[in-house]
Amino acid sequence: MTDKSHSILKKAGIWILSALVILLTVKYIIPLFLPFILAFFIAMLLEPLIERLQKRFNMKRGFASAFIVTLFLALFLGGAVFAISRVGSALSGYLRDMPQKLGGFTLPTTDLSQRLGRFISALPDDLAGICGNLLDSLRQQVSALPSRIYSRLFELLSSAASKAPSILFFTLMLALGLYFISAGFPGIKSFILRQLPKRLRTKAGTIKSDVMETLKGWCRAQLKLMVICFLELSAAFLIIGLDYALLIAAAVAIVDALPVFGVGLALIPWAVVSLLMGNYQRALLIILTYAIVNLVRSCLEPRLLGQQMGLHPAATLIAVYVGYRISGVSGMILFPISLMLLKQFNDRGWVKLWR
Repeated sequence: MTDKSHSILKKAGIWILSALVILLTVKYIIPLFLPFILAFFIAMLLEPLIERLQKRFNMKRGFASAFIVTLFLALFLGGAVFAISRVGSALSGYLRDMPQKLGGFTLPTTDLSQRLGRFISALPDDLAGICGNLLDSLRQQVSALPSRIYSRLFELLSSAASKAPSILFFTLMLALGLYFISAGFPGIKSFILRQLPKRLRTKAGTIKSDVMETLKGWCRAQLKLMVICFLELSAAFLIIGLDYALLIAAAVAIVDALPVFGVGLALIPWAVVSLLMGNYQRALLIILTYAIVNLVRSCLEPRLLGQQMGLHPAATLIAVYVGYRISGVSGMILFPISLMLLKQFNDRGWVKLWR
């Protein structure tokens, strides 16, 4: 075997091994230890505040970390409870009024149905029978639409309620893990560094800096995309004449930040309901808004992620797609970040994956 073939096989092996490590980490290790991984990163972010509190007031480590962690949890959980209670109150009001609203739900299809009936009656008998059955089935489906919407919403709320114990347990583990990890953060950090090979131990500070810069770059890109989406939706909702247009635009922009779901999760059902209610102008405006927001995001997302994370837009797009195909929503977030870290390691000469 020539040296060139050996080098190619070695690089291919490194690529395959890196892909397997990323896949196993994203699919199995991170979900299994997620509350404690989050607790460790939050503790790392809170560490400068704890150290400053220790120096300024000459406090012991345990008291300083307990105070900062309690303050953080109070602000975070308080904000979450407030948001959930407001959303829950609004949803309960909608569900309470929905049977009455859906009871008067009528579809502007009478004239269309009559025209279709006359057209079908002019067809040959066999074809008219088939088309007549299809039309009757369509009428039944349309008439059952209100009850299906209500039952579907009820199923979604029931599913969310059934997951409440798991969410509470996850939150409890995160809070307890944050207290314990923050209290002993210097020792935990020292223990992790001791497990690394000497070659990597000297580079640990640089690796931490690279990881933090990568995460900051991803967050900056997502924040820019959310702001752009909010501005587009605000303009569209103000043109439509919605009440609380800015508040609704902010809520939909947050939904748009969720991978895979995007604005279609809110705008597509809204457009369908407006169309069925006979409000064709609103349905058309919502569909146009959906198309424009998706087009702008599709054009800007790879470029912004590439600029913030130092990747070519095509490489970012490939990482997002491959991550989704392999690991779903989490892969769309973690694969571009992992690719950025590999690029930084390759640029520093720690690994040699490409020239």
